[in-house]
Amino acid sequence: LPFHSFKNVYRNLRNDVVQSVKPWVEELLEFYPIVFYNGQLDLTCAYPLTINFLRSLDWSGKEQYLNSNRTKWCVKDNLAGYYKGGHNLYDVLVQDAGHAVTNDQPLWALTLISSVTSGTPDNP
Repeated sequence: LPFHSFKNVYRNLRNDVVQSVKPWVEELLEFYPIVFYNGQLDLTCAYPLTINFLRSLDWSGKEQYLNSNRTKWCVKDNLAGYYKGGHNLYDVLVQDAGHAVTNDQPLWALTLISSVTSGTPDNP
């Protein structure tokens, strides 16, 4: 494949970078499960920032999500991280991973993505 500069993409999307997707997420949560995941060591998209965003969402399942318990998530008897979820919203903290979870923990990322796409996001 030939090299393509990211400049065209940036130029076309730069106005979208500072636009909030919060209203879209709130509407989608009424109909579809959504999973947010972060690497524990991610400095670009830090887990506490994601949690603050999720807590600020307003939708019919907010209380169920907020009152759910954080649970250990294991893959092949290894602690892969922690997850929490309720009424279509799930958050996952992937242990020992940075911004590129799929590179840092490929097996755990595959397990997580497979559970989401198979319709069981409440059991990564």
